[in-house]
Amino acid sequence: MMIKDFLDEGPMVSLFTRPRRFGKTLNMDMIRTFFEKTDEDTSVYFRDKKIWACGKKYRGYQGKYPVIFITFKDVKRDTWGETYDQIAKSLRQHLSYGFLTGILRVAKESIFSGLNNLAVHSILDHRYSEYFGFTSEKVEAIARYYHAEEKYGEICAWYDGYRFGDSELFNPWSVINYFSNRCQPRAFWQSTGSNEIIGEVLTYAGEEIYERLNALLQGESFLTYIDTGVIYPQIRKNPSSVYSFLLVAGYLKAERADPAFGGDYMCEVALPNREIAFVYHKVDSAKIDGYHSHV
Repeated sequence: MMIKDFLDEGPMVSLFTRPRRFGKTLNMDMIRTFFEKTDEDTSVYFRDKKIWACGKKYRGYQGKYPVIFITFKDVKRDTWGETYDQIAKSLRQHLSYGFLTGILRVAKESIFSGLNNLAVHSILDHRYSEYFGFTSEKVEAIARYYHAEEKYGEICAWYDGYRFGDSELFNPWSVINYFSNRCQPRAFWQSTGSNEIIGEVLTYAGEEIYERLNALLQGESFLTYIDTGVIYPQIRKNPSSVYSFLLVAGYLKAERADPAFGGDYMCEVALPNREIAFVYHKVDSAKIDGYHSHV
């Protein structure tokens, strides 16, 4: 249970990096509803949940804290300096716990320079791994609810294949839209944000990277170094970091991850499913073909 694990670990600030549409905001809203002190009795949302049965210790945290809930969509300033000041001012006052989510890690965690207990949970870390995305048990339950058990194999082919830590997960956004679309598979995830970032990333790629991406489109995998703390500016300075970026952004999966030095990994990477293969074919094939036409 995410709330129980969060309380047991007790970090000053936790940062979770996951691809878009994998339940980051949903989990943050759950955390806010559990902890926030309001005029409403929000315990009604948890009394029939597993966290309530964990005992008085955990129930004692419910509805007891002022909560600051910030999304960057609401932090709009003309300069980075003004934006930084607004975020830092909001976060540093009366902070008991911090719960952050995003696709990429915060660069050097500079906003929290006054804190020394930042816990970072990347997509390759085991703790909290099952809380972002749908597990196979949840997808099977949804299929039974819609009397569509025979569609489970198709759902797996299109939307399964993500591996966060030791958990294999489905894209929750796409699974929900699959059932809303009367069980007709489509690449729903591509419409949730711009995939042009892949093309921009490929701008800095050399021949070896193009060859490897083309191999992915053919269903192959390869071994590469992964830095889960990658930030976007690194791609220009070090094009090989493209695989790290594509992995944390949800465009690759780690079939195997072996710890390397400095907390990083050597990973065997591949495309997770048909949906992502569709995105690559639509966005990347032209880039790859265009590259080969000029060499």
